[in-house]
Amino acid sequence: HIESMDHYRARKAVVQKELEEYTRSLLGPADFTMLMNATDRNGRPYLTALGSVADTGDVGVVGRGNRVNGLITPMRPMSIEAPAGKNPLDHTGKIYNVMAMRLARQVHEQCGGPAQVHIFTSKEAPLERPDEVVVTAPEADEQTVRALVEAAVAGSGDLTAELIEKGITLW
Repeated sequence: HIESMDHYRARKAVVQKELEEYTRSLLGPADFTMLMNATDRNGRPYLTALGSVADTGDVGVVGRGNRVNGLITPMRPMSIEAPAGKNPLDHTGKIYNVMAMRLARQVHEQCGGPAQVHIFTSKEAPLERPDEVVVTAPEADEQTVRALVEAAVAGSGDLTAELIEKGITLW
């Protein structure tokens, strides 16, 4: 139902304004910046059906079925993000997949019990500032988990260097 780039930009501005007003009605006078389709550039919009791929990861065609942990886990949380063929400098799907796997292993080793890690981010956000890191580990101590998450996120540059310089087995 969008007839031109001008029409798209106008509709986007209206929707963004309405979302900002709604968010302010919930948060009050909070200071925030809302990004909407932040990767629109060079006159070309970046569009997906829902505006996000947070539900399943990237919907490209490289390496589906190859998980960083080597498992295909039906009926369990997972991303279908393909680690192969992605830029190790800034592709969050590649970097955060490795980070989440390592972080879950660290939580399990230090606290025992099962551990799941989900890392969410916005397009073009700095690697060291994901929007959210959710750790589900019923037997884990909250302070230990927080310290492990902070160290993992702070070490995103080291993880990127390791991917490039040493290589990491991705499946």
